[in-house]
Amino acid sequence: MSIRHDQIYREIQDIFKYNTVLMIGLKERGAFFLRKFVENNYTVDVVEVFGPNVMWLKTQKELPIRIVWQKDITKFDTLDRRWDIVFWWHGPEHISKQHLAPTLSKLEAATNKLVIIGCPWGIYEQPPIEGNPHEEHRNHIETNDLESIGYLTHTLGERNKESGHILAYKRLSG
Repeated sequence: MSIRHDQIYREIQDIFKYNTVLMIGLKERGAFFLRKFVENNYTVDVVEVFGPNVMWLKTQKELPIRIVWQKDITKFDTLDRRWDIVFWWHGPEHISKQHLAPTLSKLEAATNKLVIIGCPWGIYEQPPIEGNPHEEHRNHIETNDLESIGYLTHTLGERNKESGHILAYKRLSG
C-alpha cells in the first residue's frame, strides 16, 4: 500500500460503505482501487478511453465490472444513471483545464454521495506512454482549481515534483 492509499483511507473513511461506483480511466497497472471496490462488494462501472485498456477490462473475470464504456470522459453522457461514488484517480490532468470544471459538474450530477479525484499537484509533465496518447498531461492542477468549485483538497509530497499529489473530494446529498 502506498502513502496515497493511506491518505485516501484517512481522509475518506466511508469510501467502502456504499454500493455503486463509476471509475474513470482504468488500466491494468492502476487497478488497485478497482480490486478494493470489488472486495467491498461494489457494483462497478468504468469509463475508459483507450481501446487496449477497455479490452483488458472486459477480460477480467475475477474483477466483475458491470459495464465498460469506451469514451472520452469529457464527452461521456451518464445516460441518466447515478452512482454512489464517482472515482477519478489520476485522470483529471489528462484533459484540458477548460474541460475540468464542466466535466466534474456533469459527474457530480450523476453522483449520490462522493466524487473523489486524485491528480498531480502543479506542473508535472508527462508525454504519452505505453502507446497511449491519452496518458499525456494536458492540465496542471492546483488546489485552488478544485477548491473554487467546492472540493476539499489534501496534498502530499512537493508541488511541481513527481511526489506532488492532490486528493480532492466533494460530498453530495443526492
